[in-house]
Amino acid sequence: PESKAELNEAVHYYPHANHVDEGSALLSLIQSIQQKHPNDTMGVLVRGRRSLLDLVAALNKAGVAYQATDI
Repeated sequence: PESKAELNEAVHYYPHANHVDEGSALLSLIQSIQQKHPNDTMGVLVRGRRSLLDLVAALNKAGVAYQATDI
């Protein structure tokens, strides 16, 4: 079970100077979380489709599986 502190850290905001840097940083974060919790699922909320394009490109390049909904 997760501790109360872990539950409070479930949502984070990671601002970046541009969408490409944002996509790369999110890819690194996603891969780190997957290594620590390989059986868990996660969601990523982006501010707009432009942000999503660079993240999807980074995920595809790295071979990370994903499912996109409501885009």
